[in-house]
Amino acid sequence: MSMKGLYQPYRCTHYERKRKYYPFLKWVVLLLLFIFALPLYLLLTKGVPLPAPIVFSENLEIPVLMHTENKVVNMPLEEYCVGVLAGEMPVSFEPEALQAQAMAARTFTMRQYTAMGKHDGKAAVCTDYHCCQAWQSDEQLREKWGDNYEENLAKIRRAVADTEGMIVTYEGEPISAVYHSTCGDKTEAAGDYWQNDVPYLKSVDCGYDGDAPKLHTEAFFSYGDLAKRLGVGEEAVAAMAPVAYSDSGRVKEVAVGDEHMSGVDIREQLQLASTNFTIEKKEGGIAFQVQGYGHGVGLCQYGANGMAKAGFTGEEIIKRYYTGVDIQNIYGEKNN
Repeated sequence: MSMKGLYQPYRCTHYERKRKYYPFLKWVVLLLLFIFALPLYLLLTKGVPLPAPIVFSENLEIPVLMHTENKVVNMPLEEYCVGVLAGEMPVSFEPEALQAQAMAARTFTMRQYTAMGKHDGKAAVCTDYHCCQAWQSDEQLREKWGDNYEENLAKIRRAVADTEGMIVTYEGEPISAVYHSTCGDKTEAAGDYWQNDVPYLKSVDCGYDGDAPKLHTEAFFSYGDLAKRLGVGEEAVAAMAPVAYSDSGRVKEVAVGDEHMSGVDIREQLQLASTNFTIEKKEGGIAFQVQGYGHGVGLCQYGANGMAKAGFTGEEIIKRYYTGVDIQNIYGEKNN
């Protein structure tokens, strides 16, 4: 027998063994691909890297422009939030509403701080509420609260301390945490008010701001005054009427004679409480019946207080008004 003949049975037997284990090896390879390759594939096809956690020192200081003095002061973040919370929300509100506002204020601040795009890069925020957020000094609070200063300040500090470091994020980044006084039952989408769609600033049902003091207001203008304010003729304002509405029911567009004006422009030029208005022709002029107070986008402050009274937590309030967000602690703790 040749060497070839002696080798042939061994070779065939070895080949058969390998073939016997091929199905098993195939499934092992497929399993490994599923475990390791699929997550990588999904991550790459999504096109969005996993967000790195936002972590800062607890001693973080924020450069704040004191707008009345035109000087920049470095202020501890949490101390700055105390002044903002006291200036932006009534101290009589429920603790959970104050906590929600504290998180929104801190988030707004951190978004500005990480960008440093305002005030020529010298300050992250300022104390002018027309530009950034309202902020009140200790002296202002003593004057405002009088004999209730100690009690009120303790309540404000407690809300800030209970949410220390907590900010609202979307895909790992601080959101644009805008807020307003009273939405009038439903908030407005950012795209409808500012023509810039934001995924977490959608129109959402509120239903908790029914006791807001400025839920309903009226503004009356004579035809002459209205024509002057809008820069058109009296015949045009006499025939003015809304022609388009947002999903929340607010006025998007108004026909004024041959011109069309946005609801936002009408609100700003007439200083109306919101864009949720109706037009009522009366003798000698027009009355605007307005619902809500503010731009209506994001957190509704009186709605937040109503939710807190109904038993909702600060985090639940935040997640009602900001769609699809998370809550993260910038000092490294996990709070969501």
